[in-house]
Amino acid sequence: MPERPGRSVFRSLGLLSVGFVVVIATLIGAGLGFLLDKWLGTGPWLMIVCLFLGLIAGFREMMRMIEKYGDE
Repeated sequence: MPERPGRSVFRSLGLLSVGFVVVIATLIGAGLGFLLDKWLGTGPWLMIVCLFLGLIAGFREMMRMIEKYGDE
């Protein structure tokens, strides 16, 4: 069945948002870690841990989105 023209536009826009997911998840992780460090006085350790957790979450979500849009 041929794909409708409007559908391919929405699919392309969805794929464009994939890069933003990684950036936003990383910034949220670093920001949360920074706030926790400031509140608990633990230095940069929680920020580093949360930064890596944000990166992992961002890449995981990116892979989910790519698989989702790849199946269509």
